[in-house]
Amino acid sequence: LQPDISLETHITDIVNVFGYEQLEQVILVGHSYGGVVITGVADRIPERIAQLVYLDALVPHDGQSIATMLAPEVLAQLVAVVDQMGEGWKLPHIPDAGKPADVRLGFHPLKTGMQPVTLQNPAALALPRTFIYCTQDKELMVMGSLIIQAAAHARRDPAWRYYELPTDHMPMDNMPQTLAALFDEIADGRELGAG
Repeated sequence: LQPDISLETHITDIVNVFGYEQLEQVILVGHSYGGVVITGVADRIPERIAQLVYLDALVPHDGQSIATMLAPEVLAQLVAVVDQMGEGWKLPHIPDAGKPADVRLGFHPLKTGMQPVTLQNPAALALPRTFIYCTQDKELMVMGSLIIQAAAHARRDPAWRYYELPTDHMPMDNMPQTLAALFDEIADGRELGAG
């Protein structure tokens, strides 16, 4: 954890894993902020990706950063928290309203949310995409409205596969078996429950 870690750092990390491990035809899943990362990865190496899965995640457009997606007053509040509690460069984990802090979640470099994603590869835009929307407690989340917007777009767009899970933003904690079964269905290319 250091001040110069950016979105570019995270995208490059994942692209390098593909190269070092010689991965092909990967179903790449991004949760929450990870949606921004997988979008950037897909722009770099779409030929190695079979599908993108956005798990209750942000879905940026070209030139967007989390900072530009957030309402200005929300961004100002986050920057104030970073200044007060994160030495001006790291955001502490902010638990959802009414929920206890998760001790496993720590600081996150602010620069990752300030850097825009650059999308220039038409092959990336043609990749199959799935959105898994977790239906509970979005009003408690700092970025809940952005995820609601992304889910609504995916639900309306016939180019996307769309699923919902009756849980909050952490389905891997709250319903891991159901989530794993859904991932299996997605990987098999079948609609959930289809034989």
